[in-house]
Amino acid sequence: MKTTLICIITITVLLLAACHQRQPFLTTKKIEAINKEVNAAIKQGDLSVLEQYLIADTEIYIDLDPDPTTGVKKIDYSEFKKLAQLSISMLDNMDIEEEIISIDLDDSNDQATLKVKAKVRTTMLGMIISEESTSTTVFGVIDNEIKILKISDELITLKTEQITE
Repeated sequence: MKTTLICIITITVLLLAACHQRQPFLTTKKIEAINKEVNAAIKQGDLSVLEQYLIADTEIYIDLDPDPTTGVKKIDYSEFKKLAQLSISMLDNMDIEEEIISIDLDDSNDQATLKVKAKVRTTMLGMIISEESTSTTVFGVIDNEIKILKISDELITLKTEQITE
């Protein structure tokens, strides 16, 4: 009788565990919050918030030329970090307008893809720089932490004009 009762309890627990759906770790709200947090920090010239989501193996693709025939360039994390720090140190009065195009969740792979269209206006070295770009960021879960697996930015337009006083 005791063995039968233990067997029934064990089977019930197994059935409940099998029926219980795992809650996804990545959600639209989490991705939106991370995006907002990173943008706010970048506006303040702080790259540390972005860096906490990057890993050494993050794939990074950047587009430095709005000419569609030149394509994007893959750079490694250390090169990206140097470029980002240099850029941030030279920019003043950054204004970022951003529109989230989509957030696609892939629960089976614990990944989320964020697509964004951004307009950035800033001053640098006596110039006003305006750019429009689209970016795709793939987030994943590594050791129960949300990390950026891939970033790809495509420059659509770039305008510069001399500041006149």
